[in-house]
Amino acid sequence: MSQAPTEKSGSNGENAPSSSLLSLPQLRPSAIAEEPVSRAELIAEAEEKSARVQEFLHVQNLGGVLLTEVRNFSWITAGLGSNRIVITSETGAASLLIMRRGEKFLIASNSEAARLMNEDLDGLDYTLQDFEWHEHEAQQRIAEQMGAGQPIGTDTPHARFTVIDFAPQRYQLTDSEIQNTGGLAATQLKPSLLSVEKWSRE
Repeated sequence: MSQAPTEKSGSNGENAPSSSLLSLPQLRPSAIAEEPVSRAELIAEAEEKSARVQEFLHVQNLGGVLLTEVRNFSWITAGLGSNRIVITSETGAASLLIMRRGEKFLIASNSEAARLMNEDLDGLDYTLQDFEWHEHEAQQRIAEQMGAGQPIGTDTPHARFTVIDFAPQRYQLTDSEIQNTGGLAATQLKPSLLSVEKWSRE
């Protein structure tokens, strides 16, 4: 009666990993970054994106752009800021107005302004323009005042503003976005890879 093949034992008496697992790369868990990008790097990323928006405004011949969609708010602040209040809504409760002449404004109700300015947008050089939470059309009114008659683009419909397609601005990743994406992927894969390594040595 034939016996099932057995694994070879190593010098310490433990089973040696099969040949198919010997080709796996040696894992170094400490090499996987837990925090791939620092806040300082994210601020630098946000500055790079602001410069990209300035080029966009020049090409589109706009005096400024009003960003209210959650994804655009997050993108221009390199993920440091969030204007989301209602989880199911693509439109946030605050807006960012970026002017071609260089100014950057946060337009937010007084119930959200302090949190955004003191936490999310700290270090990003935004100037606060706040309004009472019950005011209607306040964001448009303030944006018109700050625009001083210049053409303003917007990612959400507003009367007297030009709706623009802002999505292409998000397509090209910055260096820190690439680093952050890789770090997140590595962090997600880490438990699985460690399990494979442990199994291969049992």
